[in-house]
Amino acid sequence: MIRGFADIYNELKTVSRKSVLFAGLYTGDQFKVIEEGLKKNILDTGILIGDKKGIEAYIAESDGDFSGFSIIDCKEDSNIMETAISNYKTEDIDILIKGKVDTATFMRAVLRQKEFVTPGTIVSDCMLYEIPLLKKIIVITDPSINIEPSLEHKIKILKNSILFYRTLFERRPKVAVLSYTESLNEKDQNCIDATFLSCLSHREDLGGDVEGPLALDLALRKESAKMKGMEDNTVAGDADIILVPNLLVGNALAKSLSFLTNYNSAGLLVGLEKTVVLTSRAAKTGEKVNSLAVAGLYSHKRNIT
Repeated sequence: MIRGFADIYNELKTVSRKSVLFAGLYTGDQFKVIEEGLKKNILDTGILIGDKKGIEAYIAESDGDFSGFSIIDCKEDSNIMETAISNYKTEDIDILIKGKVDTATFMRAVLRQKEFVTPGTIVSDCMLYEIPLLKKIIVITDPSINIEPSLEHKIKILKNSILFYRTLFERRPKVAVLSYTESLNEKDQNCIDATFLSCLSHREDLGGDVEGPLALDLALRKESAKMKGMEDNTVAGDADIILVPNLLVGNALAKSLSFLTNYNSAGLLVGLEKTVVLTSRAAKTGEKVNSLAVAGLYSHKRNIT
């Protein structure tokens, strides 16, 4: 059972290594991500797009085996993504990861490929955080893509995250639909949406247990659930997935956990037929390596189900 990133790396030992396409490799920190991916048995081959001279210099100084990688010299964001998408379509590549490329340019290039998007859904982001106090990984969605999702889009984001969680963790998740309170406020559309999602899950099996609205402390702290008389609630105090109301809340929560703590973290785009990693250029090296690990294991498990 996966409780932390150590479990993910242990499972990867039994999985064949993956190929990666790195879109925009320029710096030593970025090269370290690929180097660590080799050392941790995540990767073995791929295509590195960026500053060819710089990449060759990094390889010359590295003790890693880069014989399975090809290098494409490309320096403009638009050209990098055009080259990346072309190669992702035609070459045997498992994972696409964003390097030093503008996020908007990267996402436009990915979303422009209609065959990449899973029919009937939208693309959303899942961020994973290993919380030692909780002794497990929690997933936050969507902190990066959808600005002010409608109720219809929240349903799709919810389903994306549940499918992702069930595939990677192989168990039914508990989902908290985030708000500032557990009470319904009919003047707040987010509270109404959270209530609807909770009711929907009771009428239709979405593959997870969904409760909302729930404040963050009530979603994750058993003490808060007990204090508020919700200790018998399936989700309260033990949520696996936090569904945020909009990008502002999700981005602030995710970046607070990423940059103000030492939690192990990772991220992956979902709602795609392809495996795509969208990382912030400011993200720690460890987060990017963990993201490759999650992408590799998720890609494997999705292909065998």
